[in-house]
Amino acid sequence: CQDLVPLIDTILKAGVTDSPMTALQTQQLLVADVTHKVLEEFKPLQPQEHPVDLEIAEGLVVQADPQSLCQVLRNLLSNAFKYTPPQTTVQVIARRCEPAAQSPDGTSQVSICVQDSGPGIPPDDIPLLFGKFVRLKRDLAGPVRGTGLGLYISKQLVETMGGSIWVESSGIAGQGSRFYFTLPAPALDQTR
Repeated sequence: CQDLVPLIDTILKAGVTDSPMTALQTQQLLVADVTHKVLEEFKPLQPQEHPVDLEIAEGLVVQADPQSLCQVLRNLLSNAFKYTPPQTTVQVIARRCEPAAQSPDGTSQVSICVQDSGPGIPPDDIPLLFGKFVRLKRDLAGPVRGTGLGLYISKQLVETMGGSIWVESSGIAGQGSRFYFTLPAPALDQTR
């Protein structure tokens, strides 16, 4: 219930207004711990249908709002589970970005990727994905349900936390999609 209240508030803000999100309370979080917490929410069904392969660097820390990071991971994993054929692995890969990929202000970044092996996303549809109430044409008549707000909300949350989010997909069935997002990371000598 505690996690749903901010989500409902975000959905209402997204549905009613285009006003920017309020500042979030960020703190240092271990990526592996947050990922495991979110995956626990999907038990007992998803791990049996979709094995999850975690490739998260040990001790990897981001500067993020706990509820917001959980919500972004929840949205991306939920989509991966919906679109990936049964008994197919979903991957979560997280690592510190190379120094050349740091943000313009020199802040170190961590990249987190949720990868599936579903139908992929047609290249023409990729620019639409992070819009409000967007559902792909193939999904409107198909069995996959959704509001078209998950990726929009994820984008708002990631950007409010100082990161960016994007998708890579060839649109070829079976090759799936890779949803990436970055978040600020504390300097290496400041991690716990």
